[in-house]
Amino acid sequence: MNIWLGKKRGYLTDWITQKWVRFTGNKADLRSERLLLGPMGDTEKIGEDFYKQVTSDENLEIVTDENNSGLLKNLDVLKNSSLQNFNPKVKDFYERTINYEFDVWSEWVGFFKPFGRLLAVIFPNGSSSLTFRFLHWIQAVGLRVKSYN
Repeated sequence: MNIWLGKKRGYLTDWITQKWVRFTGNKADLRSERLLLGPMGDTEKIGEDFYKQVTSDENLEIVTDENNSGLLKNLDVLKNSSLQNFNPKVKDFYERTINYEFDVWSEWVGFFKPFGRLLAVIFPNGSSSLTFRFLHWIQAVGLRVKSYN
């Protein structure tokens, strides 16, 4: 049973995990590490509604069917002093993501499988964005990307 600590802290296991990350992690200066900035979900659930809320809060629009749309309009915004050029295929993927088809699934294998099961027990509430599944027919490793260009 996962104990609910209230809206501010969420579930006990999530709160302990956040404290552990703060204790063991490294601090980042978000003024110089701007790529680490991003929206934060609430403590109850993160799913499809999360993205709708972010678009509303940030005055954005979700576009799902624009020709040649991608995750970024121009990948070059990520260039810096240590990264000057991108592989053209990587650039095409980020700028024209809609032209790719994904078939993604995962599996805990070998030595790690018991730890995956343990995570499912420790974090029983899961989320719509991250769910631990253990049905045999789902457990296959792979990523297939099909380009329509």
